[in-house]
Amino acid sequence: MLAWALVVSLVGFAAVTILGVAFQDLVFKKYSENSPLFVTYYYWVFPMGLGLTLFNILEAFAWNLHKSVFTSFLKEVEWRLLVTIIIVLFFSILFPILTYLLSYTLLLTWA
Repeated sequence: MLAWALVVSLVGFAAVTILGVAFQDLVFKKYSENSPLFVTYYYWVFPMGLGLTLFNILEAFAWNLHKSVFTSFLKEVEWRLLVTIIIVLFFSILFPILTYLLSYTLLLTWA
């Protein structure tokens, strides 16, 4: 089941990524006026989406193995603690915006 879940989600993610790149001009046109940062960092949405997708699939798999305490710890304690750390580093001017985005994206794919 895990293999099927991963294959289906990765195929779906590939389709969304292809459509996102194909229709980027439309997205840029719609969001450039009200959300210029979204347009600037548009391509960061795709690795973040992949990280969240994989985390949710692996979390559901761990629930099926009756490891819900471990996944709850990862989601509620460890992930929030690490996000808080990179937010504090960003606001204390130790991280520029690109380093913050890279850290957050890596955190989504790693955690």
